[in-house]
Amino acid sequence: MRKFIFYVFLISLLIVSCSQDKKGYDALEKGLIGILEKKDEGYILQQLEKSAEQKNEDVFALAYVYLGTQGEEFYNKFLTHKEISKVHKENGIALFPTRYDAQGVSMCEAGASGLLVVSSDNEAIKEFIPFKDGNIIDTEDYIKYADFIEKIVNDEKKFNTITNDTRNKLIEKTSYDATVKREIELIKSGKNKINENIIIPELDKNPVLTVIIPAYNVEQYIIKLLKTLITNNKNSKYMEILVVNDGSKDSTLNLVTEFKNKYSNSSNSILKIIDKENGGHGSTINVGISKANGKYVRVIDGDDWVNTEDLEKLLEILKNEDSDIVVTNYSEDRYNSRNSKKIKKTLYETMNVGQKYNFDDLCLPYYGFKTWGPILATSNIKLSKLREANFKLSEKTFYVDMEFNSYYLPVIDNIVYYDLDIYRYFIGRIGQSINIESLIRNVNDHEKVIENILKFLNKTKISENKKEYLYANILKPMIELHYNWTISYMKNFKKYSHFENMLKSNLSEEEYNKIKKLNKNNKFRKFIFGGKK
Repeated sequence: MRKFIFYVFLISLLIVSCSQDKKGYDALEKGLIGILEKKDEGYILQQLEKSAEQKNEDVFALAYVYLGTQGEEFYNKFLTHKEISKVHKENGIALFPTRYDAQGVSMCEAGASGLLVVSSDNEAIKEFIPFKDGNIIDTEDYIKYADFIEKIVNDEKKFNTITNDTRNKLIEKTSYDATVKREIELIKSGKNKINENIIIPELDKNPVLTVIIPAYNVEQYIIKLLKTLITNNKNSKYMEILVVNDGSKDSTLNLVTEFKNKYSNSSNSILKIIDKENGGHGSTINVGISKANGKYVRVIDGDDWVNTEDLEKLLEILKNEDSDIVVTNYSEDRYNSRNSKKIKKTLYETMNVGQKYNFDDLCLPYYGFKTWGPILATSNIKLSKLREANFKLSEKTFYVDMEFNSYYLPVIDNIVYYDLDIYRYFIGRIGQSINIESLIRNVNDHEKVIENILKFLNKTKISENKKEYLYANILKPMIELHYNWTISYMKNFKKYSHFENMLKSNLSEEEYNKIKKLNKNNKFRKFIFGGKK
């Protein structure tokens, strides 16, 4: 039974296509048996690397074929609602291991159909699935998944209890009454309205902060953001707001224009609108930096909002602050049909409030920055430093936030932290999920950004501390994630080989070996092959 669960677990992570080409069947016999039965990590890695060198695209397709011979059934296509219903009726357990903090529509459908859902210990999942009975498990511990399923199939009473509890909770959370009806009632009640007593002030001759708002098809959210920036903010005249409309196809531009015309008669208002052809998130930031006039710059996405009270405090601080970067906290606003749960995120726990730190010092591991360090959601960066860095983010490309977090590093000397909760990141709406197909579709952009950052390192003079920080906090997570995507979800093995070659061409032999080591030892591989305790 445990071996069977391992098979299921493996195939849930390896989405592959079945090639009709006969090449590589020796690898099936020699390599895949090692994965699925021996779990010989060293041997299978050798086989995979050999297959990559030979540009063998069938390695994981062979895994697909092999598991198929074991009596498993696979659906490598979209299923209609009728087909999904049929699959649900024919099965009793739905296994959804995931590292992403998202409940997943497919998981909710399975649970509502009466299947016993077994999934991962992620925050959003626990909002939708009861977890008191052991069916919510640490993502990395496949042994516990196997143990739970072995026990539950022999415990009819507990099996029925979990399935009924799961179905009832999902109906409560996602039914018509829980969503559409309550939303309509809320809109009619007017309780969600923000105070309409708004006056867009004239811009002070010495603004301390330029807020760049990348806006693409955000008609549902952009006005709420603007209101939270301005309403009851006594210091708002010191803030320049640049809405950069990135060729939106909805009413975003019209709504912002109407908002400005309604609440301001001044050509010198703090709100400015820049309309441009679509060029992606990076292009909006590039334009925003080129047009900014504030002492500091920060970026706020058009579908999020801010804590007005703490923003007002920040503007007061920035009048007298002189650090290259001023960082604050941010919060995730997790919405469901009953309430909104705020989760405060603090990345600077080791820093004293108001104390100026040498940026290089905080790049030392385990000293300053927690995980990512300065990110867009927390950072107010001196405009003069951004212009000194003189960079352009990639256009028509996803994941450019990582470029931004890398390119200003060489010119930053100091940083200060204030315990203010400004940025409000809205996530967790019912039906929201991480779309793996979107990740696959944009995997080339992910690789492009990694390559751009590596080239930046090769041509830019940067301190050793900053270089190590960039490797550990930006490049390493991106590379690990990219390996996972190319191995887990891509339909051919060429992507793996291409990525390897790109790394070789942009890294020294020593650096490449470090990267290879982290690839061989990453959590994904430990998860698949097991590891020494």
